[in-house]
Amino acid sequence: MLNEEPRLRIGDFDVLSSGVVLIPRSQPIDFEFMFDPSAPNREPMILRIVFEKDPTTESGRYSEKTRSDVFEGESKRGKFQGLRLVNFLPALGRGSKGPLEVGTFNGRKLLFSFWSTPLGKTTIQLQYTFLLGREVGNG
Repeated sequence: MLNEEPRLRIGDFDVLSSGVVLIPRSQPIDFEFMFDPSAPNREPMILRIVFEKDPTTESGRYSEKTRSDVFEGESKRGKFQGLRLVNFLPALGRGSKGPLEVGTFNGRKLLFSFWSTPLGKTTIQLQYTFLLGREVGNG
């Protein structure tokens, strides 16, 4: 009998978390990660995902390379990094073409991949996976 969940790997990446969540369309979603308790900075890392509609275009957009859709803010739980997903709700869904680098977690690159699907007019189904990549150097 197993006492732990299996360790999941995709290529060179460790799967940190994966799941499906239903979100009211008007609400952002915050993913909160707690750092290693022995780390000097014990505040959680928060990634906020915001879905927006741009009526001037049909194409979906997230610009991790130019960072135009990345923003920072503060909530009751602490500071967060946000990712704005524009026009990600066509009838059949839309998602990332590959993992997006969204920060570092416990000294490793943190990556995020997703697929979003509208459920009626009020709800979004978000399928997500967080991956841990290579260690980040201290210099």
